[in-house]
Amino acid sequence: MKNFKVKENKKLGYYAFIFKRLGQKDLINESFVFSTSFNSNKLSQGKMGEFAIFTADLLKDNDKAEKYFLQALERDNENAYWLGNFAIFLHFYKKDFKKAEIYYKKSIKIYPDDAFVKFNYAHLLLFQKSDYDSVEKILRDILSLEPQNPKYKCAYAAFLFKIRKKFSLAETLCKEVVEKYDKNPYWMSTYAQLKILKGEAKEARKLIQKAFDLNPPDELAVELWFYLYAHFEDARLEAELKIQELINKGVKSMVWGLQQNVVVAIFAGHPFPQKLEEYAKVIMGS
Repeated sequence: MKNFKVKENKKLGYYAFIFKRLGQKDLINESFVFSTSFNSNKLSQGKMGEFAIFTADLLKDNDKAEKYFLQALERDNENAYWLGNFAIFLHFYKKDFKKAEIYYKKSIKIYPDDAFVKFNYAHLLLFQKSDYDSVEKILRDILSLEPQNPKYKCAYAAFLFKIRKKFSLAETLCKEVVEKYDKNPYWMSTYAQLKILKGEAKEARKLIQKAFDLNPPDELAVELWFYLYAHFEDARLEAELKIQELINKGVKSMVWGLQQNVVVAIFAGHPFPQKLEEYAKVIMGS
C-alpha cells in the first residue's frame, strides 16, 4: 500500500489533541504558521495532513482544514491514513455523512486492517443509516484485528445488548474488560448500563460508584448522573442538580441508546417522565 505506515496511524492522528490538552494552542500555531517550511508548494503531503487535523481541532476552521486535507490527497490519493482521517473529519466535523462514507470506503479498500477507521465507519453506519447487519460485521472484523482492545470489546458489547438484546454474550465481554482494565470509568459505565437494563440495580450502583471514584470527565459524568436520576430514587435530587449544572456548561455525552433507560425508568414509575426524556435527548445531543 502506497506511503502508508502503521506507526503513523498509531501516533500522528492524535498529536494535535496532546497539544490541546497541554494548552499550547498558540505555541503550535506559531510553529506551523511562521516556520520557513510552511509553504503550500513545498510542504510535504504528511505535514499538510497533520496541519489539517490541527486546523480543524484547535483553530475550529473546518473550511481551511478541508482545503489542507484535499491538498494532501492531491499529492497522494492512495494514502489510506489521510483518506481515513479525511473521512473522520467529514463525519464528525463537517457532518457530511454521504461524502464521509465515500472516503471511509476508499481508505478501507486500500488498507482493510485499520481497526480505528473501520470503527468510525461503523459509527456512521449505526447512527446515520441504522445498518445493523453491516455494523455488526465491522465490529466483528475489528475484534478479529485487535481482540484485546477494550474499547472495541465494550462497543461490541453495547451493540449486542442495546440492538441485538444478547445480554449474556455482552456481559461476558464487559466483565472481561472491567476485570482487566479496572481503572477506566468508561468501561464501568457501559457495564453499569447493561446491569440496569438487566434489572440488576445493586450491581449497577456499585459500578456507577466505581466510575465516579475514577474521576470521569464531564461527558461521562453526565451519563452516570443520568443513570442515577433515572433509576435510583434516593439519588434523584442530587443527580438532577448535577445534570442541570453540566447541561448548563454545554456538556454532552458520547453515549448512545439512553432511550432504553428512559423506557425502563418510566415503566418502573419514574415521577418525571417528560423531564427524563428531555434530559436523555439533551445529553445525547439529539
